[in-house]
Amino acid sequence: MLINTGASGLASLLGQQGTGGSAANRQRNIAASADGAQQATSNASAGYWTKAITDSPAVKNFQDYMKKTPEQRMRDAWLAAHHLSEADLDAMPADKRQAIENQMANDIKNRIQNAAQSKAAGDSTTGLAKLLSSSI
Repeated sequence: MLINTGASGLASLLGQQGTGGSAANRQRNIAASADGAQQATSNASAGYWTKAITDSPAVKNFQDYMKKTPEQRMRDAWLAAHHLSEADLDAMPADKRQAIENQMANDIKNRIQNAAQSKAAGDSTTGLAKLLSSSI
């Protein structure tokens, strides 16, 4: 627990100086010191937990995900559904990579068109969330 240990604070707590001599004043000073200590402890705890939360891998992954464009999210979803990664694409010969990129583009285009048609037909569960949550 943190207590105000400055000369005037200590003297006030002990009732040895100025207006801090009465029992009521001592009680007020002790209560104020306790409130200050509680606030300091609370602030320190909040800082610790804020840092612990923002440094967690889950938060970092979420922040990285949210920084991506919807197009990049769809691309990542397509690659994951086909058990591929960007590194796998980079390692492929140019013609094979181009064929996969074309297939990806066609699949994503068809998904977007199907979502637009569903929305036009009155399906309220369409949109980017549905595109990303369903397997491509």
